[in-house]
Amino acid sequence: MQSESARNPYQAPAVAIEFPVLETEPEPKDGYGQISAEMVQLMREARPWILFLSLLGFAAACACLVFGLAVMTWGSASARVPMWGGLVGFTPLMLAAVYAIPSALLFRMHKAILLLSIEPSSDYFSLVLRNHRNFWRTLGILVAISVGLNAMVVGIIVVSLLSALR
Repeated sequence: MQSESARNPYQAPAVAIEFPVLETEPEPKDGYGQISAEMVQLMREARPWILFLSLLGFAAACACLVFGLAVMTWGSASARVPMWGGLVGFTPLMLAAVYAIPSALLFRMHKAILLLSIEPSSDYFSLVLRNHRNFWRTLGILVAISVGLNAMVVGIIVVSLLSALR
């Protein structure tokens, strides 16, 4: 007789999850254990990606900064209403700040991981985790602000369209 999985070719594959069992408990250091070589190695492997994303964010911030200043300069000189060029050019400047702030936090995390790679210690590991927490907290705040501003802009557009239809 065939097993259930052999009879049903459309069944999802089953994966056995095995949790590693420690033979001996690590000696506690500051009450929470030691930093393993694997933890440091995982941080080392993540470091190039963190640096890449940080530099990519800085490049995007610089591009937004240049574009925003160009729009403000040329838009103010050529627009019928000079104020509009400045207002339109202000948007890429705000976007440059949105790119630059998380990029700076990522770069700080990269430096902390570099210190951890040179001298593995619980102090440097906690510095990495502190920078990690600050990055995600700041990113969450920026996303919340962005969602609020987008809702406000959509509300203004809807009110403008409704008033134009009357």
